[in-house]
Amino acid sequence: GQWVPDELTLQQSLQLLQQAGMQDNAVQQQVHQMLQQVSQKPDFNLYLVQIFANMPKADEIVRQRAGLLLKNAVNRDIPQDILEYVKAAVLQMVQDPARSLRHTAGSVIT
Repeated sequence: GQWVPDELTLQQSLQLLQQAGMQDNAVQQQVHQMLQQVSQKPDFNLYLVQIFANMPKADEIVRQRAGLLLKNAVNRDIPQDILEYVKAAVLQMVQDPARSLRHTAGSVIT
């Protein structure tokens, strides 16, 4: 079946990626720690895909951050089924109108 994101977790992930852009050092450290924790969860990558590839109304920079985190995840050891899902979704992003997102997508799948 098709994976369906939990709305609360999706909003929290989105908020985390938005906060990642703040200049405040304390916030940066908090965001870093939170990302360390959530990246341990196997489905976190699915939330990143959701934000990067399936939320065109989200800020481009936030979507780009999600893509960069995906790139890191793909280079680590993630389950094959999740990897396939990530690659399929990201592959569609090489057609995105936003150059930065196309570029990020290219870096994820190479």
